[in-house]
Amino acid sequence: MSDIVAYDLETYPNAFTGVFIDPNKRKIYVFEISDRKDDSKRLRKHLGHIYKNKTVMVGFNSVGFDSPILHKWLRKEITTPLEIFEYAQEIIEDGNNGDKFKHLVPKNKEWLKQLDLYKINHYDNKAKATSLKMIEFNSRSENIEDLPYDVGSILTGEQIDKLIEYNKHDVMETLKFYNSPKMQEAINLRKELTEKYGIDFTNFNDSKIGNQFFQMQLESENPDSCYKTLPDGKKVMRQTKRKFIDFNDLKLDYIDFELPQFKALMTWLRKQKITETKGVFSDIEEHNLGELAKYCEMEIKSVKLKTKELKGREIRKPYLDKLKTDLSDDERIKTENELYGEPNQKDIDELMKLHPMGWVKRNYLKSGKTTWSFNWRMTETLNIVINGFTLVYGTGGIHASVENKTYYSNDEYIIVDYDYASMYPNIFISNKIHPEHLGEEFCDIYKDLYLERKKHPKGSNLNLAYKLALNSVYGNTNNKYSVFYDPQSTINCTVLGQLTLTNLVEKLVTQVKDLEMIQCNTDGLTVYIKRSDAELVDKIVSDWDKVCGLEMEKVTYKMMAIADVNNYIAQYDSGDLKMNGRYEYRDAHTHPSGQGLDMHQNKSALIIREAAVRCITEGIPVEHTIKKCKDPFDFMLRTKVPRSSRLELRYYDSDGELINTELQQNITRYYIANNGGKLVKIMPPVPKDPEKEREFGIDASWLAKTCNNMKQFDWDINYDYYISEAKKLVEGVGA
Repeated sequence: MSDIVAYDLETYPNAFTGVFIDPNKRKIYVFEISDRKDDSKRLRKHLGHIYKNKTVMVGFNSVGFDSPILHKWLRKEITTPLEIFEYAQEIIEDGNNGDKFKHLVPKNKEWLKQLDLYKINHYDNKAKATSLKMIEFNSRSENIEDLPYDVGSILTGEQIDKLIEYNKHDVMETLKFYNSPKMQEAINLRKELTEKYGIDFTNFNDSKIGNQFFQMQLESENPDSCYKTLPDGKKVMRQTKRKFIDFNDLKLDYIDFELPQFKALMTWLRKQKITETKGVFSDIEEHNLGELAKYCEMEIKSVKLKTKELKGREIRKPYLDKLKTDLSDDERIKTENELYGEPNQKDIDELMKLHPMGWVKRNYLKSGKTTWSFNWRMTETLNIVINGFTLVYGTGGIHASVENKTYYSNDEYIIVDYDYASMYPNIFISNKIHPEHLGEEFCDIYKDLYLERKKHPKGSNLNLAYKLALNSVYGNTNNKYSVFYDPQSTINCTVLGQLTLTNLVEKLVTQVKDLEMIQCNTDGLTVYIKRSDAELVDKIVSDWDKVCGLEMEKVTYKMMAIADVNNYIAQYDSGDLKMNGRYEYRDAHTHPSGQGLDMHQNKSALIIREAAVRCITEGIPVEHTIKKCKDPFDFMLRTKVPRSSRLELRYYDSDGELINTELQQNITRYYIANNGGKLVKIMPPVPKDPEKEREFGIDASWLAKTCNNMKQFDWDINYDYYISEAKKLVEGVGA
């Protein structure tokens, strides 16, 4: 028996299957419990060998699903396929209802050691939720197989045989993911930390590693600082819970604005009290902004006011005829009011209570009819406009960017990017910001970890562990399940970070005449300046670093092409590229830099992104890159529909008549073809129309061919689609 075995289980009311692959022996073990076969004894013996040899069982969501099933089965609490199936459904339903911990096997009762790729990658986090099928698409598997039968189906013998083949496929894909270089790096880090510290890090996600690592340092310096022990011996997390956060209590000592708009921002912030940390800087009305409102980019909201309009042709005719004559303004308004009605003052008064700076407006329609609306101003997100550049604030960070524009460094101008090194950790350290229950010792240990990381070579596991500790603790100060929980420290850090950057922006735009702001984002900013001003800008940045106790790192770019704050390309002087959002086409799991798209992100039709980037940075026409590409995977797209819906590929004749429909997998790989069908997602009805299913076209203007098995691919590519999409990306940066 080798040190690992990959496995997966499948459950149906009359069939339970398990497939185990020993990679060293290159052997596949298949077990079935059904109405035609009972491998119970063989399976118990096999699991006994795994337990005896301390073999690690590698799975995908095995901690949350497969392991509890095996644990309960080994205890003989469930034995038949139906009992196993019902328990599996119970696990799924409880997880869907928010109780994903209910069925976990306690560590002290875990007989079979698990290595769960799902948990290590934090796919149990809603923002990163990823299925094995999606990983199959993103890792360019030759074959993507979805569960062949509906959950709860009673299977025939032939169907059980097919289920076993599907089961084998899933285990092989799990093993493939396990063996990927990036996955092996993650596993080796966890092995090293487990051996060094005697704590089982095996299934910890990166954030949890950082959290645990920092917690260990705190506890070693000050035992019981993270947990208090109750009389019954139970340990309870120490936390600082607050009814509200008063911004007047935040440490913002070195912030010193000169411009009136930023002084107004500071005054407004100091008056704020919040009870939650998300979304509190959005949808702010004009009357709640005070003096700050005149410096914000505002939008107008409105509601239509009810009026009593005259009805009936004969009744309306005299008024309509009168409006066609030459009337004075007052007489015209009086006639319109009599015909179309006026809003009720009571309705207006009620709205004024909600929107004190609102106003009533008469609206003239093309038909000549008039209507009335109540209007008010608000800012969708807190922002300030300076020299045409809009700085947007949130409790998580600042962001701002020009849009649809490309910059080039030349003999006169240069693009410079300044970025704070480990900004949030250093704000905690230099400003003595800390969770109240942990005291200033928290900052001392934070600093020790920051300095200790520098002693370990970049790329080493310990360097990475320290990096995870530094970066994860900030987020965990706002995690109600963490020993670091104190949301005021989170807000203090993020608000101070935003104001620190804002203060620097103020100094730059007021002291450097021809400076143009390009971007400002969480921990840095990018500017377009004259080369003759470079020393002045460096000095302003350096002087500000000394004031705020942070350190900015500087790089220069040859060019920068920006669609918006989240989607852009920057080219370093070396020629290397920094790509973000829809311009990123590298694969983080295969690219030497480790940068690029991860497995939880969409890697559809990457040739579109690559062609656009090469056009923008090298001037190569998108048609050339796309038509030259010989890798079919670069053209593949994917779609996913929930199990409550279905996906169809519909074929039509030249007259537009439907001639054939093929049901597709819920996760389907496809490409845009010259000859093919129309992909249609069919969703359940909504309550207001319970008899009618909803249909949505996918890439509705184009024909598609599905290609879940790459043997189906025939190079019938409609290049026009890929070229047009690439051109949209090029146009998106103004190139």
